Amino acid sequence: MTRHARVCDAAGPCGYELQRSLARQGFDCRVIAPALIRKRQGQPVKSDRRNARKLWRLFRAGELTALRIPPPEEEAVRDLLRHDRIYRDRKAWTGRHLVWVRAQRCAVPGLDRVLVEHRAALEERVAQRDQIARELLAIAAQPPCTEGVRRLASLRGIRALTGLTLLVEVGELARFAWLPVSWPAPAWCPASTPAAGAAPRPHPRTWWEAASGAPLPCGSNPRISETA
Repeated sequence: MTRHARVCDAAGPCGYELQRSLARQGFDCRVIAPALIRKRQGQPVKSDRRNARKLWRLFRAGELTALRIPPPEEEAVRDLLRHDRIYRDRKAWTGRHLVWVRAQRCAVPGLDRVLVEHRAALEERVAQRDQIARELLAIAAQPPCTEGVRRLASLRGIRALTGLTLLVEVGELARFAWLPVSWPAPAWCPASTPAAGAAPRPHPRTWWEAASGAPLPCGSNPRISETA
């Protein structure tokens, strides 16, 4: 068989080792989903020879669906999930979830090694995320973003990072001067009744006005009213 030959194999209980072995030798081997192989009524009892001929004919005609071959590390993690390693306490990817992930251990050395590698990759991504967040917060605390971020952060549900994102993504906020003063929806507005002992928060007429600091030109547009 020449190395440029394309071969296929129906997925079975032996996993993907045959495909990986052929791939290491330079063959283009595809693993086919058995459930998607067409079957005809009254087909003779199948045998290896008949199956091979059928696969060859359909594969050559492009009528077979190949499966995605997961890397060995991903297969090992899938095995972990099959061991009932499932986080069931509240929301995922919180601080509590990360504590649970760091506490996981496997009795099988190979699986434990894969788990350690994936956990290290996760820790690296978390560290990168935190570093980027610190840098963005430093940018938000410096002109020309300081005032706009501070004003946007006066709205419920918006903090420094969200405010900075709005400023840089929206760009020129004056484009929205036509919005009615009665806008935005309640979810964007500060609470009307502050908690006991808490100082009342400012109630900007619109988030555009909160960010820009400039009053809306009421009366310059019929959609803008003084109802707020």
